[in-house]
Amino acid sequence: MRRLILTSVVLSAFASGVRAQDVIRNPDWLRRPTANDLYGVWPIKALRSGLGGHVLIRCSVSTQGALHDREVLEETPVGAGFGRAALALTPQFLMRPETVNGKPVEATISIPITFKGSPSGAEVPTVSPPPAGTRIPRPDNQNNGLVVTGLTWLQAPTYAQVVEAYPARARATRVGGHVDLNCRLGVEGRPDFCEVLAEEPRGQGFGDAARKLTHDFRGPLTDGNGVSIRGASVQIPFVFAPEMLADGQPTIGRPHWVHLPEAVDMAAAFPPQATAAHVSVGHVALACDVIDGGRLTRCVVTRQAPDGMGFDKAALALAPSFQVSVWTDEGLPTVGGRIGVPIRYEAGTPADQTRR
Repeated sequence: MRRLILTSVVLSAFASGVRAQDVIRNPDWLRRPTANDLYGVWPIKALRSGLGGHVLIRCSVSTQGALHDREVLEETPVGAGFGRAALALTPQFLMRPETVNGKPVEATISIPITFKGSPSGAEVPTVSPPPAGTRIPRPDNQNNGLVVTGLTWLQAPTYAQVVEAYPARARATRVGGHVDLNCRLGVEGRPDFCEVLAEEPRGQGFGDAARKLTHDFRGPLTDGNGVSIRGASVQIPFVFAPEMLADGQPTIGRPHWVHLPEAVDMAAAFPPQATAAHVSVGHVALACDVIDGGRLTRCVVTRQAPDGMGFDKAALALAPSFQVSVWTDEGLPTVGGRIGVPIRYEAGTPADQTRR
């Protein structure tokens, strides 16, 4: 685990598998949130009353320098909304990824974020309460002022569409870029009124390219509890990776699972040959193409153990039950890419058999 302070990087442990002779460059900041960025996510009730707070979040840093797999470790005071606010702020962080012998690798970091009035002694960006007369957005029937994080898009640009939108100037020089947009969730879940929160590097056309791609997004209009989120603000990260311009395996990042086979389906798929041979555990790895909606197709078995027990056929039969997110937390498309699907079968305990 690495603990990152916004003013410095403090390394407390190396990633597993790193050798003593390896040359390691720790993650470092390319962009940090500003005072205005903090104002934009500060919980409205707390901001109105002058209440501050402290949050510690844990994130993974992708090989493109984007943050994903975010979670709140600590939140003070509890229930005031600062944890959610901190998560809403993370798309505006941009980092140089950790490298081992010059090659980017994933890293896990912790980031303390303090919402307080006095900047003295602060380890992170802090802001003062807004001056008298500052207008604070208030939620209404259209959810103005509501910030939605962790949105699972129903539709998003495909890999081919992102490659096509890659700015010509950056394409010619093989320059990569990152963009974060803040949009309103409009009619039919389409993002509109999008503004660029962060763009690195500037002057290459990445912001305009990202805005054009928003026409291909569609999100849900209600949250997990059935409450309307239409009109809420949603942040969309984009990664334009130079590797996308080369032939080869598409760069799709780390999608999360939207749907997995039910436990009863996993149990029913346990091969009878394995049962007859008293084999209780099996492993299969699939490689599949991702198509519209995050569904999987054209799957092939790349590894299985033990052989000859039918685990390969069982895994291929289950493949249509898997579904991944169509846009990753890093800001990469998945439709048009190819992913690995590791499956573990264990007789008698069918739940939680699948993981990525």
